[in-house]
Amino acid sequence: MASPYLHHDDSYWSAEWRVNGVWNAILTSYFPHSTNLEDWIVAPEAYPTYDETQSLAADLCVVGMEADHDNGTYHISTPVLTYEGKGVSSARTWPQIEQQILDWCLRGVQNGNPFGGAPFCCWAIGTKGKYVKFWAFNGAQLLPLGIGQNAVGHAEVKQRVDPVQDITTQQGWGYVSFMLNAVRGNPYLTAQEIAALPH
Repeated sequence: MASPYLHHDDSYWSAEWRVNGVWNAILTSYFPHSTNLEDWIVAPEAYPTYDETQSLAADLCVVGMEADHDNGTYHISTPVLTYEGKGVSSARTWPQIEQQILDWCLRGVQNGNPFGGAPFCCWAIGTKGKYVKFWAFNGAQLLPLGIGQNAVGHAEVKQRVDPVQDITTQQGWGYVSFMLNAVRGNPYLTAQEIAALPH
């Protein structure tokens, strides 16, 4: 499938707000907000803990809305995916973007598990302009993720360093689609599952 961003020229990707606007649309399409069993929020300027208002904020964060059937209310899940984006003209390097994501995740660990449930682990995305990288946070560190093949030749998520992907190309968009479907398939990633990802 051709990328829906095929005709966005290079100047479009220079400003962070436009980059993050594209990713808000992408994440919302994969994690829609509704009233059915799969209900998500793509939250801007999200803190890693439930009640914080003054620390590191991720540009975007995907959380699930979970029903408490005992009293008919909803609560939010632990973060499913954190996102940090920059314009292509940003002075921030990929290692600095990765560190910013890691600092956000570690802040969530530092404050315990304010959302309840499993220990704080999540998927992560970093972007710079039209380029994207994926990671998994295992409770202590960010591990790079990529796409490889299993023993029978099918694509699978692996712990590996892939080149940055250009989402305006067919290959790059296919990469993004595959990875986000993997997140949807296992939104509440555990440290054990991350450790078990093939290399």
